[in-house]
Amino acid sequence: MQDYSKFIMERKTLLTSKRTNSTKQPRVLAITTSRDRPHFIRYCALQMAMQSVSVDHAIFINAKDPANHRKNYISLLDDIDPRNTLFLGFGQSIVPHHNHCAAMGLADRLDDYDIILKIDDDDLYRHTYVEEVLQSYDEHNWDFSGSHSEGILNKRERHTHTRHESLGLKERDIELGVPPMMPNSFALSKKAVKAVRSLDIPYDKFIYEDVIWRRFLVGAPEFKVVKRDVSGVTYNIHGLNHSIPMLKKEVDPLPIKKYDPRIGWTLKGRLSLEHENPRVLVFLTSRARPTFLRAIILQLLAQDIPVDISIYLNHNDYLNSFFNYGDMLKDLPVRENCTVYFQFGPTLTQHNNYMASLAQAPLTKYDLFLKVDDDDIYRSGYARSVLESYDKHAFDVSGGYSEGIIIDSDWFKDLQLKEKGEACESVVGFTFAFSKKGVFCLSDILPDSRQLDSHGSQNLGDTWRTHFEKNSDIYTLFVRENTEASFYVHGDNYSKTFSLIKK
Repeated sequence: MQDYSKFIMERKTLLTSKRTNSTKQPRVLAITTSRDRPHFIRYCALQMAMQSVSVDHAIFINAKDPANHRKNYISLLDDIDPRNTLFLGFGQSIVPHHNHCAAMGLADRLDDYDIILKIDDDDLYRHTYVEEVLQSYDEHNWDFSGSHSEGILNKRERHTHTRHESLGLKERDIELGVPPMMPNSFALSKKAVKAVRSLDIPYDKFIYEDVIWRRFLVGAPEFKVVKRDVSGVTYNIHGLNHSIPMLKKEVDPLPIKKYDPRIGWTLKGRLSLEHENPRVLVFLTSRARPTFLRAIILQLLAQDIPVDISIYLNHNDYLNSFFNYGDMLKDLPVRENCTVYFQFGPTLTQHNNYMASLAQAPLTKYDLFLKVDDDDIYRSGYARSVLESYDKHAFDVSGGYSEGIIIDSDWFKDLQLKEKGEACESVVGFTFAFSKKGVFCLSDILPDSRQLDSHGSQNLGDTWRTHFEKNSDIYTLFVRENTEASFYVHGDNYSKTFSLIKK
């Protein structure tokens, strides 16, 4: 076996108390490699942490220049409750096959696992994905399996009925009889993993791991290969994909379903509603960013106190079902004492989008209201820290600075961020929190045309801050020291009025 220790610069294991495996199900390890994609890797870790069955997860974060600590995202993941075990490693990028083998090597005892799942950091895995793979394994006892993509995300469009069988098979694959399977759905038995790790692949031979694995395992008669009927994974086509040219253009076979405005649903906790209702309502809006939307909901469902969630998903072309991502959220494990409100409708003004989000929920039942953005990082203790601050200081509106900041693919964990502006306490808008009195008064705000930019957009943070500061004799304003949140600056951000400060 290859020794990958020389490539690993930092290793960390996050453990939780082990659950009793009364059904004696096979032990499963998910493996992921990731480079220069901090938001995707957190999204992926949360999807595996919240699976319906127990799964350990090994993630190898790698960089061309591992001396660049800004590429080490381990501290972006260490608040996640893995429900089982999360193995994290950071080190030197190798070729794809060896990157994945390095991820396997992060596990304490790899031989203890019966199944290894190849999990890509940017794709959608349903809450029951691992459970369905296990069911296939129990039925067919395969050594190597995979499935198709159940629908696709094509940048901003959600194609529910379109499916991809593979990323393209070459002549050699066809000769060997390789079944069409998506690489992000590969699953290997213990025997197959041992054989794959023994392959003599040079460290500088750049061939994608899925090509190496499928040809070797299908070509060797001692391995049983099965194409799984149930998928549970959705391929995400975006600008960072290397495999886009391999995909054929496929059109959704069903006509576009026309929606009436403000189509929505409500999901209540799976078990019962007899528990004490959460005191906190988190409200947000999202438009044409399906991966960000699913990622933020995962972060909110993973909070260490229960919160209710209200989402207003909007688009200018709201009659087009390609922009309604509601079905991407319905599989998520809503806590037994939580409620998720969802609506899809037309894009309003930025302020009124948030008012539409709030309008779905019975506001009088909550004490605290948290405005969150779909593209930022909220640690698992975020809601609790704000609630503790509210109970201590009884504010009407508050906010904090960003604790750490992501700029494109760089993670600056030792920097804070605050917004510039005339306001003396220019906290970052993605951390706003309101009392009941404060949130009801948001409806009194009328956007000032002088606050619109050249695109007709409104600087919502400045508008809300200005309103409450002008009425500081009525409302209690407070700046929180403990934020538990990090701002994500990327290509879609329009905010350019930032100042960075050392922690």
